[in-house]
Amino acid sequence: MRAYIAALRSWWRQPDHYDWLSSYLAAQGLRGPTRVMMVLVIVLLGTGSQLMHWSPTGPAAGLPRTLSTGVTVITASLAAPWALHWPTRRESRLFAMVAAVCIAAAALLDRDPAAGLLGCTVFAAIAGYVAFFHTSPVLVSVIALAFATSAINAGRLAAAGDPAGALARLLVVTVGVLAVPCSLQVLVHLLGSDAAESDLDALTGVYNRRGFRRVGYDLFTRAREAGVTTGMVLVDLDGFKRINDTRGHSAGDQLLVAVSDILRKHAPRDTVAARFGGEEFIIAGLLDDGTAALLAEHVRREVAALPDAITVSIGAATADVGDAEDHELQLILDRLVDAADDAMYSAKRAGGNRVHMSR
Repeated sequence: MRAYIAALRSWWRQPDHYDWLSSYLAAQGLRGPTRVMMVLVIVLLGTGSQLMHWSPTGPAAGLPRTLSTGVTVITASLAAPWALHWPTRRESRLFAMVAAVCIAAAALLDRDPAAGLLGCTVFAAIAGYVAFFHTSPVLVSVIALAFATSAINAGRLAAAGDPAGALARLLVVTVGVLAVPCSLQVLVHLLGSDAAESDLDALTGVYNRRGFRRVGYDLFTRAREAGVTTGMVLVDLDGFKRINDTRGHSAGDQLLVAVSDILRKHAPRDTVAARFGGEEFIIAGLLDDGTAALLAEHVRREVAALPDAITVSIGAATADVGDAEDHELQLILDRLVDAADDAMYSAKRAGGNRVHMSR
């Protein structure tokens, strides 16, 4: 019993998947198609709600129809944020809750409770969305609203003389509202575990190149929203081949782990540290010129102080993402990598064990 309670607590407290799923969709070029799909779905739902005004089972004339019109307008307005940009976590959560309330209102305003129960099947879609992107408490809130709305309509249908039909429809809605989000949560959990493993460097534990591109894109998106500068610090070990040749690959691996620990120690908040190549590391995120230069110097000094007689050449570069579009952020990220790489090679050509800022 305790194991079940512990599992339930873990499920309830697990963080959402909004950041990494948003980043994954962006990295795969799927944000645009997803936004188009969301706008289309919302418009279709609003259109369906409005068409019910001309159905004999739709909202009655007077106040119910007026309220239904208001629900239609609110539903249609939910498409605007998706049409303009990829929503923030807060906007996405608000969208889900408002959409759930609109579905409940539309289902309860139908004159025919059987039609209202049919409308409750739409809760499966919004519950699936929440299961995919957001936390368990938000999902439970949507499911609870779905059950309450379905139960009220089932009660209305039973009172009208069809208790068997009411129970049958209620069971169908229950299966849909539970099965869709539960299946998606299992899928996201599996994807998240695989993504976390595939995004990390097996030796050092920091992100690999793939993980860096995913998390880096998300950080650059945040920089654009906050109106701050993005920066890149690229670190390359001087004479690393000599360590491998004279002391063995085991000593080289230990050195790489030590350098990655230094990067983790000094990486500020809102940055990501990654192993970008064999002996090449990178820190990227919300960094201005001064912060990037100071960070680079701290890393250079600490690596030079290691007992392995190794130094690093470091290149740094910054850029303002401004009003860049989603597809432009990846280009800016790639250009910053190139600029920091050029600066690093300038430091190496100058003798190594130094920092060079891109101009």
